[in-house]
Amino acid sequence: MWKSMLLALAFAGPCEVAADHPPPSRPLTVIHYRADGHLMLAPVAIGGRNEWFVFDSGAPHLVLDPRLTARLRLEPTSRGATTGTGAGAVGVGHLRPVSIRIGALALRADDPWEIDLSKVPIPGDVRGLIGADLWKNHVVRVDPVRGTLSVFDPARFRPVKGEAVVPLIIEGEKMFVEARLDVKPGLSVIHKLRVDTGAEETVNDPIAGQALVTKRTTVGNGLGENFVAVSGLMDAVHLGPFTIRRVWGPGGPGPAIGMEIFRRFVTTFDAPHGRLYLSPTPALKEPVPAPTG
Repeated sequence: MWKSMLLALAFAGPCEVAADHPPPSRPLTVIHYRADGHLMLAPVAIGGRNEWFVFDSGAPHLVLDPRLTARLRLEPTSRGATTGTGAGAVGVGHLRPVSIRIGALALRADDPWEIDLSKVPIPGDVRGLIGADLWKNHVVRVDPVRGTLSVFDPARFRPVKGEAVVPLIIEGEKMFVEARLDVKPGLSVIHKLRVDTGAEETVNDPIAGQALVTKRTTVGNGLGENFVAVSGLMDAVHLGPFTIRRVWGPGGPGPAIGMEIFRRFVTTFDAPHGRLYLSPTPALKEPVPAPTG
């Protein structure tokens, strides 16, 4: 009992409500994205023509597929490896800087990566990932109701009155939030979760394996090899003042929060100021589907 009360008090502190400011300033660009499941795809101008990219806050760099680097005649200056949501290491080629355009926004990536995306479960016409080069330097607002992604200058951005605010923790190229996970009666924890708009899941956390209801599922579904792990039906996930109940989540390594949660809000990712703004949509009350496989 006392543990539950302490968890609730500890979690109540970080959330606030946006101050009474005028509406946000004019965005640098607004694009309409194409949804593939819960993922966001949009055309990006590179090398004289448009290519489809996934907007993936979990990618630490701009990622280009070899099919694109071949067209651009880009050769890696060095090679290494990284890890993704799947098992095992993934080969990475480091490329010289490139310039891209997202709508009206020009963006330069100083250390783009070349990674083979052909085996990742994304549409076959995708040629890259928009990673931290965008998310860490701009304010990015995702509106799943209108299907738009707006990018703001952080120096001019003003939040919308009344939106809930949750601290956004920045560590290097990664963004994190803290959420309370009610795993089962008597087991509630506050965990730091990596913000990953390139993942369709709710919350990935090993503690999901301790839920009362579990099932074996195939997880990963990204860079690296898929693997079998336990998914669990948690009683609730609390993000700021919002609660989503009966949440199925995979119990893989690398705690993260994905688009099955964020699709329920108009979400503004303000990494430069360390804040996440949330405005609920009707999808907040929609049930979380059980995993397949």
